[in-house]
Amino acid sequence: MDGTKVTVNGLTEIFAELFAEGRPADFKVSDEIMNRLETKQNYIPSSEITRREYRHLILKEYREYLSAHEGGT
Repeated sequence: MDGTKVTVNGLTEIFAELFAEGRPADFKVSDEIMNRLETKQNYIPSSEITRREYRHLILKEYREYLSAHEGGT
């Protein structure tokens, strides 16, 4: 968002699970990723604006993951 790097626990694992489930990179999956991150004790800010930015960035990362693992989406 502002160039700050953060550690997100379990993100690669979540991406692998979603990939195995055949989940596309869409808005619904970004909500699912956020929910799974929270269950892994990651801090997700309560501000809706910040959550929207997180969803956008996480979805971008998931698209890149899909691209690397299936040759493109």
